Formats: sequence, structure tokens, C-alpha cells
Amino acid sequence: MSKAVLVATDLRHGFGNGFELSIPHLTLEASRSTMILGPNGAGKSILLKILHGILVPQSGSASLTFGNEATEADTRPSHAMVTQKPILLRRTALENIEFVLRARKLSKTEARERAIQFLERAQLQHLANAPARSLSGGEQQRLSIARALSLDPDLLFLDEPTASLDPNASNLVERMILEAVQSNIKIIMVTHDVMQAKRLGEDVLLLHHGKLLAQQSKDDFFNAPDTQEVRDYIAGRPLLTQTAQPIRSELS
Repeated sequence: MSKAVLVATDLRHGFGNGFELSIPHLTLEASRSTMILGPNGAGKSILLKILHGILVPQSGSASLTFGNEATEADTRPSHAMVTQKPILLRRTALENIEFVLRARKLSKTEARERAIQFLERAQLQHLANAPARSLSGGEQQRLSIARALSLDPDLLFLDEPTASLDPNASNLVERMILEAVQSNIKIIMVTHDVMQAKRLGEDVLLLHHGKLLAQQSKDDFFNAPDTQEVRDYIAGRPLLTQTAQPIRSELS
């Protein structure tokens, strides 16, 4: 695994409705899975897209570094992202994985073997020849994650991957995420589910109105929260303040 560190500095990104994401500094170590929590409209998905590089902030930057040096283009750790609603090709489940592997210059034989391997990891081998878009929501999400993992990414970004799934489908997706963590893939994941963050995360971020209210280890976040806002969120109470002030990050 790459020893990359993800660093964001002076991030700002606003919209015409008055919302502004404003994060002075954020450092995410490669060796720990990170869960991003927060109410609706907190800016979680916006932050995820900026960190992944598919959204350019209006000011500031987010970059990968090796130690203190920015990565060169040809050595930059690879990213993959899975969204809440799976984006699948009009192909079979197997061909969806094969397609991205062939785009990475794997031979037809190598792509087929690796695609089968990752379908098995997703427990979808019996649906290899089924149209991907005909699968259930949970099956589509597992296929999306399997496709992303087949690329052997250093970082995997997940935007509420179980938001619309039933408990059984959610458990299967969570199992894949835990296996990715155990394979030393850095996970950065947005979720509304506090208990899911506790199950899957090692570090936890809490966002509210575009501000970073907390960045703590999982144990500290759940057992020794620093602010009333964090305690309220864990307890399921609404975060009423409109001008929440960010707290000191323990991990940066």
C-alpha cells in the first residue's frame, strides 16, 4: 500500500443558496479508515468529491503527498469512487468489471480472470452473465464496489453506499468494505449511520453547515466527545446552531 497522506488546505466551496464548505486544514493518514458524518446539507458529499478530485474547490487545495512531498503524476496513488446510486454500463455484471480492467491495459484473459475473482468476492458469480442494470439495488452496489476494488486502488471513496439498502444487503456491502480495510486500502466514506461509522471507521469526521466540528479517533469520538454538538449528534439530537465553530482536530 502507498504511504500517501491526503492533505486539504484552506478549502472553500460555496453555492448560491448561501452554503459554503470552509475547512482550513484536514489531514487523513493512509493507514486508517475515515468515516464522514453529519446532518443533511452538512457538505459531506461535496467534501468527498473535492478530496477525490472530481470537484475543484473555489479556493484552497486537496492533494496526496508521500511524507512532505507532493506526488508526481506517474506515481500518484490510485483513486476509485462508488456513489450512492450505482453507475453501471449496459453490459453484463462480468463485462462491467472487464471493461475497466481492459481500460487499464490488462489482456482479455487477465481481465476475465480478475473480473471473475472480484465477482466471487462480491458473491455475484452466479449473476456474471446477467445484465448489470437488472440486478437488485444491493447487488448493483456490490458490483460497483467489486469493480472499484478490481483496480487495486490506494484510496476508495464511498458516498453513502448503503443508504437505500435493506439490512441484509447493507451487511453484505459492509463485509466488502471491511475486507477492503483489512487489505490495507484507505477508505474514506460518507454515511448518515452513526453505528455504521462505529463498525467500519477508525477515524471520524463530523461536519455541520460546511464546517469541520470534529476529527477524532473512533474511540474518542464515541467515548470522549469534546463538544456538545458531537454529543448531540451521537445521541440523535438535532444540531441547532447555525454558526458552529470547528474544534481542534486531534488527528491533524
